[in-house]
Amino acid sequence: MDSESDRDQSTINSQIKYLMLLFSLLLLLLYFFLRMNKQKKDIQFLNTNLTTSKTEIEKQIEILQQKNKELEQFAYVASHDLKSPLRTISTFAGLLKKKYGSEDEYLDLIIKSSQNLSSMISELLRYSTLDQELNLESVNLNTLIQDATQRLRSQISDSNTIIEIDDSCNRNIDCDKSLFVNVLQNLISNSITYCKEDLAPIISISARSKNDKIIIKLTDNGIGMEQAHIDSIFEMFTRLKTKNVAGTGIGLSTCKKIIENHNGSITAESTFGSGSTFIITLPSNQ
Repeated sequence: MDSESDRDQSTINSQIKYLMLLFSLLLLLLYFFLRMNKQKKDIQFLNTNLTTSKTEIEKQIEILQQKNKELEQFAYVASHDLKSPLRTISTFAGLLKKKYGSEDEYLDLIIKSSQNLSSMISELLRYSTLDQELNLESVNLNTLIQDATQRLRSQISDSNTIIEIDDSCNRNIDCDKSLFVNVLQNLISNSITYCKEDLAPIISISARSKNDKIIIKLTDNGIGMEQAHIDSIFEMFTRLKTKNVAGTGIGLSTCKKIIENHNGSITAESTFGSGSTFIITLPSNQ
């Protein structure tokens, strides 16, 4: 009798344990369900916020694009409106010079300053439009160099400049042709401008591949510059004081912006009195 009672009690205890285990599992499942439900609501909330943020971002991008168009239009109109009175000043100064004598240094200064300011306005206008979408294409580097030197044929001829193009330049690069020719034109012209007075400029251009980059080097035998001035020469309106030459101080900053828009970089190496090397680094594939 006792043995039978013990078995019954043992069975009851086992059932209680199973019930407690089952209850614990139910509680655990309920916890996971509530947890998942909360996470689902959190995800839905985040998705809603993300959609709202995306809409806001798209709206801000649209506003920004509109502002950029307005800024470009303003730059164009401003440059046109500023150039008009400058042309008038230059024209009348020329007439006065013709009427009262060609030796008037003040009139020469007015004419030269008007021309310099007009050139600066044109450079600023060009700089302000550099963020437009690039027209990328695969172009032979030799062709780009030839186009740049063709634009500078008068300056090259007058200065007896020698352009040495290495065989390594016979390669294609991905670039906006018009803008990249402008970079090479600026760099070559800069090297000619800052040449030594008693030495014909010699400019050597080479290229090489390194990992997934193309490195283009333009080396000259000009007056060079102090290493401390390297970074500053790419800033707007910065010009070296080592030689008194005409210019706007925008050319190298334009080069920098164009190269950066190509996902590349430009820097220089130089020693004062021993020439300079400009180094352009571009991705092999844009």
